[in-house]
Amino acid sequence: MSIFVGDAAKLFENTEWISIVTQGEEGPHAVACWGAHIRQLGIQDGDIILVPAGSYNTTESNLKRDPRVVVQMASSLVPSQLSLGRGGVFHGTATVETSGSLAEKVQAVFP
Repeated sequence: MSIFVGDAAKLFENTEWISIVTQGEEGPHAVACWGAHIRQLGIQDGDIILVPAGSYNTTESNLKRDPRVVVQMASSLVPSQLSLGRGGVFHGTATVETSGSLAEKVQAVFP
């Protein structure tokens, strides 16, 4: 079952960007990726977001220590009751995969 239904699905389909926050020894660390890039790869198995993450060295190091992430998305195209756009925060876990079927999907689009 997908976690990206209803408003969350609209947000994913229209997000301009995502940020990924990991926890390092020095504190939180954030990186970003264009929404168009993650949409090209789509949602896998209902709740896996594939991110083309070349040169995310600090993120990779942090994930080896602690796999927890906070992912933020935002879009000015998805209305909310309070403003001209909508954002969302998703909590989960992440891994860096350099081989296997998921890595191959990313590498096919983003060599």
